[in-house]
Amino acid sequence: MQEQTTIIVRHDTSNADGIASFIFGLISIFIFAPLFVPLAVILGIIAIINRTLVWGTLGLICAAIGFLTSPVLLGLFAITTIASAVPGHTTQTNINSQLNQNQSTAAYRQSYQERLKQVGIEVKAVVDECKNKRLIGDLKTFAASANCSNPRILAAYQNAGYPYMDLIGQLTAKRLEVSEKIDAGQLTEGQAQLETAQFITHLVNIEKQRNSAK
Repeated sequence: MQEQTTIIVRHDTSNADGIASFIFGLISIFIFAPLFVPLAVILGIIAIINRTLVWGTLGLICAAIGFLTSPVLLGLFAITTIASAVPGHTTQTNINSQLNQNQSTAAYRQSYQERLKQVGIEVKAVVDECKNKRLIGDLKTFAASANCSNPRILAAYQNAGYPYMDLIGQLTAKRLEVSEKIDAGQLTEGQAQLETAQFITHLVNIEKQRNSAK
């Protein structure tokens, strides 16, 4: 009697990029859009390319909403409103001074937004580079991958002039913590991503409180 051999073909697919895009896009709707919108867009595009259409599309939709509701954009539109609200008895010199000040503020905000977008691109590239090193065996553990990317993530935010570097320090520490839990078998990759996303939400709330206190 001939023995029958069954071949099982497994396709290694992951929703990680799409889910991360959705989470970052959702966060951007409420706060910190200059950072999370570009991350959501990049991950969403990657997810769609990898045929994770549902999560990728949801991530891009949330990113679009976050962009449209960005305080930075509202600040740009406010320039015209402030200029038109100047009382009629205000001298032309004061009007010009106010407009120049508003334009300077808008230029700074736009420059800051551009720097944060670039940070998002740099961070994604660094994380992917270290992840690929782990996948090909150059780095043996998830913790090693986190230690590979964390210093460069800190440097990217430092160079961009991000004001709350202690929050980025907490984020990188959390990345290392969940990576060590994955290595120890205490968390799956999906659980680690969810725990990290929840921690990011916590940091976003802290940043919001600090901005409100200014």
